[in-house]
Amino acid sequence: HAWRTELSEAPTGNGPTVGHASSSARRSRSQARKLRLVAPNLDAPNKKGKLALHLALCNTKTPPDLAVAKVLLDAGASADGRNGEEMTALFVVSSMCPDREAFYQEEYAKRRVLGATKALLAAGADVNAVSTAERLTALHAAAAKGHAKLVALLIKRGANVEAEDKAGVTPLVLAVHERCEKCVLALIEGGAKVDEARRLPNPSKDSISVKIAEHLSNADAIRAKAAEAAKAKAEAKAEL
Repeated sequence: HAWRTELSEAPTGNGPTVGHASSSARRSRSQARKLRLVAPNLDAPNKKGKLALHLALCNTKTPPDLAVAKVLLDAGASADGRNGEEMTALFVVSSMCPDREAFYQEEYAKRRVLGATKALLAAGADVNAVSTAERLTALHAAAAKGHAKLVALLIKRGANVEAEDKAGVTPLVLAVHERCEKCVLALIEGGAKVDEARRLPNPSKDSISVKIAEHLSNADAIRAKAAEAAKAKAEAKAEL
């Protein structure tokens, strides 16, 4: 079947791929329907180790509504499928598509990453799955990228704030290194331990670094305040 051949040999650049990089939403939907009818192995990597789902989630040509990725998931593509570098789809998304240029990653962070993450989690993706030989989680990736909204979303969906990579590094340490104040706050509110992060050298005395140091020193108070806010919100919701 031609569709099977195209899927297994789909390129990873900006050119069209089967259901991944169609120039129009109509063509994307048509190709996706044919994929469902043919039912190939949707988790088979192409020659470069890329998976169809990963390409659909990261391709610049597909519409922002992620229609093709959702059809692939509905057709049976694994939400936890791994590419040749042992990266899950959730890790690829949380890394803002690591094989793309910086400008694309910035646009992806603004326009698509939250929707792509929600689609994967809705399809059953393991929020705590580890990726690469370094044993990084999606939360590690989001913290390293300094994406506070994504960090908060992953924590809300059950991400382990104390997950350690191969070297014993936690997401909080990466957030501090990235100087992402909102990431640090989200991780502290989520219960992350601060001892290791507080031991990091902090030669800079700019306002962001000072605020992060203050948050690390006041972790207990921050967690208590967050717990009170969550309780009040729950009580208000129960009264409706």
